[in-house]
Amino acid sequence: MKNWKVATGVVLLVVLNFALMVGFLQRRSTQQRIPSHLEATYAKENDLISQDFAERAAMNKDSLINLIGNLTERPFWSDVLKVTGEQKKSLKKFNDIVSEARYLSWLADAKPNKGNPSDRYQRILVSDKRREDAIFQAQQMVTSGILDDKQAAFVTQRYLEAVGFNVLYDDNNYEYLGLDPAQKPVLAKVLAKYTEAGAALFSLSSQAGSPIRSPVAGPRASQAPKKELDYNRLHNDLMRNFRDAVRGTLTAAQLKKWEDIIAKRPPLEELSPQARPAASDLQALGDEARKASPTLRVLAENGRSLGLSADQKRLLKGLEEIVGQCLTCIGLDEERATSSGASKESQADRTSRARSEFLKHAERFATLGVLTEDQANQVGTLIKDK
Repeated sequence: MKNWKVATGVVLLVVLNFALMVGFLQRRSTQQRIPSHLEATYAKENDLISQDFAERAAMNKDSLINLIGNLTERPFWSDVLKVTGEQKKSLKKFNDIVSEARYLSWLADAKPNKGNPSDRYQRILVSDKRREDAIFQAQQMVTSGILDDKQAAFVTQRYLEAVGFNVLYDDNNYEYLGLDPAQKPVLAKVLAKYTEAGAALFSLSSQAGSPIRSPVAGPRASQAPKKELDYNRLHNDLMRNFRDAVRGTLTAAQLKKWEDIIAKRPPLEELSPQARPAASDLQALGDEARKASPTLRVLAENGRSLGLSADQKRLLKGLEEIVGQCLTCIGLDEERATSSGASKESQADRTSRARSEFLKHAERFATLGVLTEDQANQVGTLIKDK
């Protein structure tokens, strides 16, 4: 009798669990089901999204990335920036890695989707931000590892001189320039104000040659002589006021850092780069990278469980080789700098600090640029568990 009661209880429990599971699946199916009258609209919008990303990927495949591949291929940089043969090879190889990683990410967003386009747009916003952040980390890898200190200072100064305070509106630069995130809304207000003023000035300039009429219409106003506006002067005044307004949002320490970054550098003829060793033993370079980087080591050891694709494994292998070579070159650069009396800091401390900075950007690029968001989260968990 006792065994019968136990068996009956087990059966009832199994039946109850099954009923609950069926009910859950039915509710989830109902929640995810697209209303029939919206199916055609959703399908059309999803097709347009997929087409847009497929075209974007095709148009930008094998493209030159700003501050990476274009440093040796665009006259703005190549005419003035001296690099060694090995640096040129590294920049091209790394540009190919970054460009292909972005290309594959766009293709992933282009895959057919039958869900709600609004939900898909939200996921795409996350993907766009990850792509943007990955490019920034890759650019930081160039200035902290592929180029030497003098080359990096020259590139940074020339770039910031060209874009000016607009660089402050990129979230990625907050840490780099020592900005407080609380300053973001203040800067946004400044930008909005001067963007509106700039649009108004552009509208006026498009009507150049028309008379400036009096605010109060009258017979004499129409007879007033035409006035010519110096739109170049007005634009220069507007930009000067914009720069002054931005300066007003920064602390004295931040302004000092900004001025130091954009300080004029001597011509690169006086900054000839030192020769660097050739990347001959790629296996050894990869070993060096995995030894120094917990992230790259976890990726190499857990490729199958993370579901890494063949393309991802190939990109990560190339990244390891770049990282290994740069780590070796950073040590040589710091040794030369110390021997020339460039700093009172010990060579060991300088090398350790420079390597840590470079590896930080390399690891962030790997997780943002090569991995999916889910894979990146898994890697974070695996590192914590070790």
